[in-house]
Amino acid sequence: MNGAMISAQQDDKSTPVHLACSQGSLDIVKLMFAIQPEEKLKALETFDAQGMNPLHCAAMFDHPELVSYLLEEGAMVDHLDKENRSALLLAAAHGGWRTVDILLKYGANPAVRDSNSKNLLHIVIMNGGSVTDVLSLTHAKDSEWTSRLRFMLNEQDSKGWSPLHYASRSGKISSLASLLSLGASVRTKDIRNENPLHFAAKYGRYNTVRQLIESINGFLILNECNDEGKTALHIASEEGHTKVVQLLLGKGALLHKDHFGRTPLHLAASGGHSSTVTALLGVHSHILDQTDKDGNTPMHLAVRANKPEIVSQLMSLNCQLLPNNHDCLPIDCALIYKIVQCALALVTHERGPSEVINISSKIHGCICMALVRTLPKVFEAVLHQAIERANVKEQSKDFSIKYSFYPLQLSDEQLQAERIKKKDPTFKPPPLYACNEMVNCGRLELLMHPLTQRYLEMKWQAYGKCIHLCNLFMYLLFLSLVTIFAVGVLGHKCSITSMNQTFIYSSEIFSENDSEGPERIKEPTAWMYFMAIAIIMFAIFNMAKELFQIYHHRLKYLLAAINAVEWTMYLTSICMVMPVFMGNEWKAHQFNSASLAVFTAWFSLLLYFQSDVSRDSQHTLKGPGCLLSSYSGIWIGILHSHVTCEYELSTLKQFENDTCASLR
Repeated sequence: MNGAMISAQQDDKSTPVHLACSQGSLDIVKLMFAIQPEEKLKALETFDAQGMNPLHCAAMFDHPELVSYLLEEGAMVDHLDKENRSALLLAAAHGGWRTVDILLKYGANPAVRDSNSKNLLHIVIMNGGSVTDVLSLTHAKDSEWTSRLRFMLNEQDSKGWSPLHYASRSGKISSLASLLSLGASVRTKDIRNENPLHFAAKYGRYNTVRQLIESINGFLILNECNDEGKTALHIASEEGHTKVVQLLLGKGALLHKDHFGRTPLHLAASGGHSSTVTALLGVHSHILDQTDKDGNTPMHLAVRANKPEIVSQLMSLNCQLLPNNHDCLPIDCALIYKIVQCALALVTHERGPSEVINISSKIHGCICMALVRTLPKVFEAVLHQAIERANVKEQSKDFSIKYSFYPLQLSDEQLQAERIKKKDPTFKPPPLYACNEMVNCGRLELLMHPLTQRYLEMKWQAYGKCIHLCNLFMYLLFLSLVTIFAVGVLGHKCSITSMNQTFIYSSEIFSENDSEGPERIKEPTAWMYFMAIAIIMFAIFNMAKELFQIYHHRLKYLLAAINAVEWTMYLTSICMVMPVFMGNEWKAHQFNSASLAVFTAWFSLLLYFQSDVSRDSQHTLKGPGCLLSSYSGIWIGILHSHVTCEYELSTLKQFENDTCASLR
């Protein structure tokens, strides 16, 4: 006979009989068996890639007539596929109850279990079926079937789940009621030591929870713990099932702690379940500040889990901001893990200024300084909060703005905390400590904040203006001495006068013997000594200050070009006046130094007045500053040209004298 064999297999090991059985084509199967009867048994015993025979395919798609025909033709009723599933389990999984009834009629084993140790009841319930369907089978009335069914009620699969676990998880009320009526145990526990009530609580099955609790042994499982020490109340609180929590509390669930010392409130807070927190505290308000084994309160866990709504809620409920066993406050947690939203919730709450900002931390010291270093956006919100505007229009005469400077000033407690953090009991913060911290951290947006600007303006009016004017006076004195010395002494073509009389002339300072070569100083006057000493002292003092700046700023110091200008000014000033003490000849580099010293000194003054450190605080000097900076620019050119010209004239005169001497 020609044609393909009905037992021939494709790539997936299936045969034409497999395909016909999947489609429920009874006539085609009969025809194939009639045409090739010698291949019938071979085809019935052929398995595809999943280990299924044609009976599996027919049962899986609920073709009862075809299943009956295959069994009559010799198909194996209890053959197992690669997952240890029989045709009975496949039919039950897909709701093929007529097929299940036929298989049981032909002696299928109802106690068979798949590779995960799931029995018939497991398979039915986990696939959305109902135990009622199983009980409605024709063979369910047999005493043997009933006894087998009762035995399967409490069987556990590889995870330790019983059929009641699956029913509780899915919330199948009818299946749950049937299982309970047949005698299923509510105390069966899986490998994690969880009973069906834990499952129902986890998935928020309100009616299932109530049905389990109200069962005969329900009171025994109400407060049972799993392997983490969690009761059903813990699990429901963790998942945020508020109605289930209320039901459990109403049925008398106790507020045990789990193995980590956490109450249901801890878990509800870390999960961000606001309504659950309210439900728990409505019955047991005393757990608000209870701690776990690490000393963490619910507030700590809410911050760690980044739940700002819970943080605000707990703050409004007047929770205590306690440190844990590691001396970590809730705000410390936010700083360590850089949790911006929770930090904002803490500092912007009405309790924030007094209980968060102004407290000290053993980890971060002053909270404000820590916010500047780590969370500048949060500190910006603190600065905003410290400005209170009157609730009227700005045009109203009653409009006012109140500035509170508590974020920018260290209290005694904060100072002590900074000393502890720095491990220096004698630490004294420098003036404008908070503002200096902003500068060190590069927080320009904080420096430009209206509150910071107002604070700096207040300090400017208090003492900054005086210090600024003193510094300016000292620098102008230095500038005058450098200019007088360079122009009047070295530029010896013109005399140097005091307020009302001439006190130095070129003839009194330099020798007139041009043939002696380079010009020499006659006996220096007291006024020359005074100018030279003052210039050197000012230069040395400021160089020491610059060395301290180098130590403090490291490589950043080299990036500022003004520093190179200042070092040039100090060094050239010293070089300019050294012959006064050493009695040396005035050589070319002294004149160059004088020219460069004058140039850099006046150039520094120009930069000094053009710098705009604080727009608001320096408005009183803005006009004079602009005027002086203009004059400075003019004098830079004049003085530099004058000193250079004098040096060139002196050099030319020296050249002429040398020429005349050689001609003689």
